[in-house]
Amino acid sequence: MYYPLPKCRLRLALRKYTALYVLSISILSFSQKSNASVLEQTAEQYRAKGYEQQQNGNYGKALDYYLKAVSLGVESAPLYNDIGVIFEQMKMPDKAQANYLKALDLDGNYLPPYTNLAYLHLDHGNVQQAIVLFEERLKRAPAGDPWISKIDSLLIDIDPKRRKEIFDKQVRGLQSEVVQKNRDEFYLEVIRGEKHYHQGQEYLNNKNYDRAIAEFERALSVTPQNPKLLKAIEEAKYFQRVDGLKKEALEAVKDLEAGEMQAAKEKIKNLLANIPDESNRSSD
Repeated sequence: MYYPLPKCRLRLALRKYTALYVLSISILSFSQKSNASVLEQTAEQYRAKGYEQQQNGNYGKALDYYLKAVSLGVESAPLYNDIGVIFEQMKMPDKAQANYLKALDLDGNYLPPYTNLAYLHLDHGNVQQAIVLFEERLKRAPAGDPWISKIDSLLIDIDPKRRKEIFDKQVRGLQSEVVQKNRDEFYLEVIRGEKHYHQGQEYLNNKNYDRAIAEFERALSVTPQNPKLLKAIEEAKYFQRVDGLKKEALEAVKDLEAGEMQAAKEKIKNLLANIPDESNRSSD
C-alpha cells in the first residue's frame, strides 16, 4: 500500500534534492572552467616554445609546437597567424594562406594576418588581392600604428589609383604657379618627392641626420613650402644638433677625467652657449 509523505517532509526532500542538484552543477561548471584554464595555459606554453624555435630558424620544431597548441582545442587568431608564418617560411603558400584566413575568421580585428596575407599575394603576383588586404589593414589600424606609413608608401608603388589620389591631393595644396607646370612631369615629381620623404624618415629613425636632411630637401624641391617637409627638416636638424652636443659633453667629461681642466671648461662653455631652445621648436 502507498503512503504519501506529509507535505512538510515532501518540501524538505525537494529542498535537499534541489540543493544537491545545484551543488553538482556548480562543481561541474567549476571543473570545466578549471580544465579550460589549464588547456589555455598549456597551449600558450606550446606557442611560446614554438616562437622560440621559429626565432632560431627551426621551422619544423616550431610548427610541431604550434600544432600541439591547436590539438588542445584552444583556437586563437594569433596562433593560426603564427602557423601561417611558418608555412610561408617553409615555402608552402597554400597552407600559409589557409591559416591566415582561419586567423581572420576567428578575429577580424586582429591585424597581422591582413598584412601577412597581403604580402603573400604580392609575392605571387596577385597585386589586386594584396591592395584590397592592405587597404583593409589601413581601415582597421588604430591611431599611431607604425604600419600606416609603411603601407601607404607601399601602396604608392603598387596601386595606380593611390598614386593618382596622392598626386591630386598634392596639386590641390600647392601654390598656383606650381600647378601650372607640365601635369605629367609634375605628377612623376610628386611621387618621387613622396618617396624622398619616406626615405628621409627611415634615415631619421636610424639617426643618419645628414642623409635624412638631404632626402627631405629633395622632396621640398618638388613641393616648395610644404609644411610637412619644412617641419621634418627642422626636426632632423634639431636632433642632429642635440646628438652633436651629447658628443661634446662626453668629450668634456673625458677632459675632466684626464685633468685637462681648461679644455673641459671651453667645451662646457660652448655647450651652454649652444643648447637648443625647446620652446622654439614647432609643435604638431
